[in-house]
Amino acid sequence: MKRILLSMAFMIGLFYTQAQPIVSLQHGSSTIYFDNLDDAVNDALPGDLIVLSGGTYYLSDTLRKAVSIIGTGHFPDSASATGVSILDGNLILDEGCNNLYIDGLYLSGSIKFVYEEKSENVMIKRCNMNDLTFGGSHFSQYDSDTFWPNNVYVHHSIIRGSLEAGGCRYLSLVGNIINGRILHMIKGGVMENNVLLKTGTGSYNSVWEEVRNVTVRNNVFYTNQHLDYGSYACYNPPCGSYTNTIENNVFASDSTVVKLYDGVAIVHSNNLYNVTDLFNSQSGNAFDYTHNYHLTSTSPAVDAGFDGSDIGIYGGSYPVKEGGMPIVPWISEKSVDPATNSNGELPVYFKVKAQEH
Repeated sequence: MKRILLSMAFMIGLFYTQAQPIVSLQHGSSTIYFDNLDDAVNDALPGDLIVLSGGTYYLSDTLRKAVSIIGTGHFPDSASATGVSILDGNLILDEGCNNLYIDGLYLSGSIKFVYEEKSENVMIKRCNMNDLTFGGSHFSQYDSDTFWPNNVYVHHSIIRGSLEAGGCRYLSLVGNIINGRILHMIKGGVMENNVLLKTGTGSYNSVWEEVRNVTVRNNVFYTNQHLDYGSYACYNPPCGSYTNTIENNVFASDSTVVKLYDGVAIVHSNNLYNVTDLFNSQSGNAFDYTHNYHLTSTSPAVDAGFDGSDIGIYGGSYPVKEGGMPIVPWISEKSVDPATNSNGELPVYFKVKAQEH
């Protein structure tokens, strides 16, 4: 669990009114305020904490620092008192982002790692983004992985588009909702308690493309397509998806459509097929804030996970937190009088709740 210690001055910056976005930079016990993200990042040192109030921000350069950047969260209901922290455009991550921590942002664009620019132990948590990419492709499997980002964790986030994992050495996907495809995840990792909404038609519209050496458990696959082709000769190493462990997942389609037996999984067991009784409220194949991704009480996915918990985002060892509040204290209510009272005081009211994770 990542623990965040905030000074009183820093908390004042966090509570700042929505009228003007503000960026608070905490370095040790000192706090500096900025009206833009560029200046805060330029002044930050490794290990510093940057917190964004509600509002829209833009980062004009690539990020090359080991810092923590935390917003107010991307769920409109949870951030109603503060406003959502929006990062306009793409977030480009370059070499030097070891131990980077990003939490509680809505990105109008994507998170993009620069290809073959190594960073390690990067956590992206409770963010909503378009795509997540590592700069690679099908041909990345023939490149050296010496300078690839390593140990990247994407947890409890929304990916509105696809995930291009070519160029990442180990990727952990836990508790996410992903609209699009997962491509070229060839260097191993885990996929646990995600909801994958990808559907489509045609031979080349599979949910995966070249996923290998991955442990896949407790996920909901909403697909009407096969996962991917198994190993087939094209180059060395062979193309396709293979040597995966796929257990205790739920598929909306029949096993003959999913085709786990086609070499995609070295181990496959306890998977459920043709399951249509899943969520309390969900339609279509794209994430929506108005949908409810809790399982129905009658769903076969209840208590059907590898660990005996629910399949999907609210099960597993690290279930998604309702409302998606980031690790900083959550402001659930805010009231600021429009004028001072007879004593020259400005009445201000905040209701704040600490967050443990």
